[in-house]
Amino acid sequence: MLLAPPKRADDRAGLSDDDARAKRRGPRLEPQLLILSSGELSPFSLRLSERKPGGGTWLIASDGFRLPEAEPLGERR
Repeated sequence: MLLAPPKRADDRAGLSDDDARAKRRGPRLEPQLLILSSGELSPFSLRLSERKPGGGTWLIASDGFRLPEAEPLGERR
């Protein structure tokens, strides 16, 4: 007699595949930057760099109270 594997809450009906379930879950994604509809921001810092050789790098940051500020960090080597 064959028994069906136990159904998990995140399984589609009739399907139970541990590998597919693990791939669907992946790493837990959480927001790094939260922007509320009121315009408030969570504190953050973000470094942006051009990929080309000698490209510029910028730091954009906010303490959560003031507007974000951007400052150049120089060229990448």
